Amino acid sequence: MDVTLWAAIGLLSFLLEIITLSGFFICVTVAAIVGGVTAVLNVGPMWSIVAAAAFFMLVRWLSSILGSDAALLRYEEAAHNLASDDGDMVHIAHWNQYGETLVEYQNRAWPVSLVLGRHHRAGDYRVVEVKDSHLIVAPLGERYWPKRRWRRSRSAG
Repeated sequence: MDVTLWAAIGLLSFLLEIITLSGFFICVTVAAIVGGVTAVLNVGPMWSIVAAAAFFMLVRWLSSILGSDAALLRYEEAAHNLASDDGDMVHIAHWNQYGETLVEYQNRAWPVSLVLGRHHRAGDYRVVEVKDSHLIVAPLGERYWPKRRWRRSRSAG
């Protein structure tokens, strides 16, 4: 393969990497650079493709081991136990006309639902539950006991 073809593949994949920031196209760019170097060395088209494919797989494997932003985010989310959020405090500046709001919590915007029977007011609230990716909150200073599901007891007799 010609050096200009490898350069075109490398440039296109580099531009796609800048646009998508996925990490995949940078592996293609590195493979294209290796293919271009082997083309300059007159190794032959088959060996250029083999070398480019080998370096693509190597860089892809290294990026999976070293991790990316998405892998780091998955790790942080997996390590974070939502059950431990009960009792954390959040500040709500305003509620919309439907009684809904978003709050910045744990570096992410969460939809918020208020415990039934409470009034929607601006102020500080306590997280009492995390349910269906919503924060259930209650005003500070009020106690809240979630409804318990009664278990059927198995009698031995």
